[in-house]
Amino acid sequence: MAFASPIGKLMYARGFRSRLISPKHTFLAAYIMQEKRKEKSYFKEYIDILPKMFTNFPIFYTQEERAWLEGSALQNQITEKIKDIKADYDLICKEVPEFRKFSLREYSELRMMVASRIFGIQIEGVKTDGFVAYADMLNHKRPRQTSWTYTDDRQGFIIEALEDIKRGEQVYDSYGKKCNTRFLLNYGFIN
Repeated sequence: MAFASPIGKLMYARGFRSRLISPKHTFLAAYIMQEKRKEKSYFKEYIDILPKMFTNFPIFYTQEERAWLEGSALQNQITEKIKDIKADYDLICKEVPEFRKFSLREYSELRMMVASRIFGIQIEGVKTDGFVAYADMLNHKRPRQTSWTYTDDRQGFIIEALEDIKRGEQVYDSYGKKCNTRFLLNYGFIN
């Protein structure tokens, strides 16, 4: 879908899949930004429940908040992430003028939201990435409590519990085994 959108087609035609620092996140972010502007998007209800605030991601920290990280390796990683996002944004704006209607701030927010919410799946033998409504709201816990996959025979995303979950308890997913720096930079929380 992202490649078939008006801007996605232009980006694809210019070879951005191999030229961007983060192509899958960028194509999906561009798609969501276009859908947000449609009067009648098929995905309106989903888009309406997506986060509106992104201050938990370090790239949006204030100077005062970043000062608390002085001396840590995270400070450089934040700077690099900001530069990478801006580099992708500038490249697209240069070659796809239609993209300029999106601000760097909006692109940065959607780019981070995409990276923190998508699932890598395989549909009919083709690897892809996509949003999965409600599944993308599960919080992280290790060891993992659930297992998920897309199944062609059921044409859907399936989450299965790996242990008993009592009625009324929160259902968790695992975001993988990562250090807190990576959790904070990419997901906006520490474990």
